[in-house]
Amino acid sequence: MCRYGGEEFVVVFPTADTESAARRADVLRHAVERSPMLLQTGSHVSVTISVGVASFPIHVDTAQALCHCADEAL
Repeated sequence: MCRYGGEEFVVVFPTADTESAARRADVLRHAVERSPMLLQTGSHVSVTISVGVASFPIHVDTAQALCHCADEAL
């Protein structure tokens, strides 16, 4: 996993097919949603994330195009 920019992260599953990667991404999305964040004020807030999944070389043929395709899949 690496920070891609702003608030974006890239997670690479090198041996997963598209369906498996989408399932893993959904597990991550649910885990974040179920984990309230504690603020310095002592209150908790819920956080959600959006996930886009793209596969190389099924959807695209370059790393740059892969990131763009995943962005579009959001």
